[in-house]
Amino acid sequence: VSGNATFHGNLDLHDNDMLRIGTGDDFTIRHNGTDTHLENDTGSLFITQYQDDKDIYLRCDDGSGGITSYIHCDGSEGEVRLFHYGNEKLNTNSSGVTVTGDLQSKRLVITDDGSTSPLVSIRADDSAPWALTIGNDSYSTGDRGISFYQSNDGNGYMRMRGNSVWENFYIQTNDGTTTNTALHVDINRAVHLKYQNNTKFSTKSDGIDITGEVQCDSLDVDGNADITGRVVT
Repeated sequence: VSGNATFHGNLDLHDNDMLRIGTGDDFTIRHNGTDTHLENDTGSLFITQYQDDKDIYLRCDDGSGGITSYIHCDGSEGEVRLFHYGNEKLNTNSSGVTVTGDLQSKRLVITDDGSTSPLVSIRADDSAPWALTIGNDSYSTGDRGISFYQSNDGNGYMRMRGNSVWENFYIQTNDGTTTNTALHVDINRAVHLKYQNNTKFSTKSDGIDITGEVQCDSLDVDGNADITGRVVT
């Protein structure tokens, strides 16, 4: 056929019949009785939607006899959305990607791009080269959170970053019912060691304060000793 062909009905191709497109028959659509194949032999394969703000959907069986989307290219939002049986699990956005549910990986490798932003950051973005920053969900400036990093001298640091003020820092344990504080650094930078939430050792400006007994194999005091109360041996 030379020129255009116009059909006002179906083009019926049987099993293993091919619809060949291109001067060299480079693109083929065929059905073999079991599966359908779209085959391209030259160049790239493009699926293009030219209609403004319209989408492309890749749909499949939903496991219950219906049809649902698995990949959605959203032309109005500029997003790509991935689904599991119709439930959105990942979508791209202007700042990156959003994952709904668990992110499971046998191995996760994160490579620094050389910027001063945190290598791994949860709700945080600051100018210091933290290895890991865990931030408060309610802030956006990146000036609050817990930071873990190793400096160039090889030393490791864990830092509590306040919102332009000193904040309390706690290390706690929980047995599923009760939470106990083991260590507390307060807003005056004093350190308190606790036993079942009861403070036993505290640092202060002129030394330390101990509540309870001090048990040791030997005691060597250099300098003056001011003891109030009894000494029991």
